[in-house]
Amino acid sequence: EHAVEFARGQKFALDSIPETFREDYQNAAFGMVYDHCDQWPSKLEAFYKGSPREEEFQVFGFKPPTAIFNDLLKLGVFVDGCKTPACSMRAVMRDERAAKRLVTQLTTLMELGKVAIANMPSDGETFEKEASSSILETMKITANGSDVHFEFDIFAPSLADSSIAAFRTSAGWINFNAVAKCETDGSVTVKPEMTFSSPPSMFGQTLDASDYRGKTVLLELDMQCNEDVTNESGAFVWASRQEQSTADVYLGRTPRQQGSPYTGHRVLSAKTMAANSSSSWSDSSKAERLTVGVALSSEAPIRTLKVPFKVPNDAQHLSFGCYCKNSEIRMSNVKFQVVEDVVKQSISQSGITDATEDVPCNVMVVPGYTIRKLPVELNFEQSAPKSVEFAARPTGNQSR
Repeated sequence: EHAVEFARGQKFALDSIPETFREDYQNAAFGMVYDHCDQWPSKLEAFYKGSPREEEFQVFGFKPPTAIFNDLLKLGVFVDGCKTPACSMRAVMRDERAAKRLVTQLTTLMELGKVAIANMPSDGETFEKEASSSILETMKITANGSDVHFEFDIFAPSLADSSIAAFRTSAGWINFNAVAKCETDGSVTVKPEMTFSSPPSMFGQTLDASDYRGKTVLLELDMQCNEDVTNESGAFVWASRQEQSTADVYLGRTPRQQGSPYTGHRVLSAKTMAANSSSSWSDSSKAERLTVGVALSSEAPIRTLKVPFKVPNDAQHLSFGCYCKNSEIRMSNVKFQVVEDVVKQSISQSGITDATEDVPCNVMVVPGYTIRKLPVELNFEQSAPKSVEFAARPTGNQSR
């Protein structure tokens, strides 16, 4: 019955989120909400009762008045993609007294946890130790009435160092579901990985948008691609923004139904240009993913693509690059610059406003990737270094 209501647009995911968590849920890159937490104590007790480790569970005291979970009513866990602390939790307790008691109990347990981590064997699981240490060292717990708010980061250098290698081919560039190879002639060949069914594969850079806000930038590049895939290969420029997209701003797009879990999310402002000059990013997303990628023909024509883009005044990150779905492409002669008014008029009609709600605003922000002020390696000469610098961690209350 629920499935039918969702399919008919009579019920939305947001409807199931308690009102107290909806703003957190809508503004998060990822969120989980647990309702009816008052049922947890009995379930937990049934789980550990009579087990060999019953004494360990007794540390949490599932009997009143010291039980940690006995007075918990609702719990929300949220992750923001572009700020620190990135992780937060909100616990709704039965009353203010229970909230203060929870803060005291968990603060004590955290100190015990720090001691335990400090005494972990040096040959233990590196990631587990780094992640646990990061959570405990960055954790801040505050109470506001019956609400308890937790903020923390999970920062594991060993994980970032290994995972970032999968995203790096050339210094400053990011692979997203793509394999890129720098050629000796100053071009780069981008081959889609045939793993994800829907999104096109991407190869691009992400910049700090603060120096570009309110300005018009122009991405210009030469692209070689097979004639039969010009509708699903192209170039993009986009930026994260805080404002909700509307049909008035993004003409030609069908807005999501009111009540969608994505309604109100900070979304992309985007401009794309397919190799055929008429198709959109959405067309590439909807194209069927083949099981085997198609190789680039040596006789494939080379086209010059120009994508102008007005950077929103509230943009935080600015990304640009190329995309493809099923066939290998080659990119060269990349230029990215701020353009003057005289140039704006001649290129204002170029490109398609697109992709505003179909792509997460932080998709091109990769852990461990250094976000620069200016683009680098547009000629693809420098390969990605084996070791990477960690991205500067933002300070203050920055929005994603």
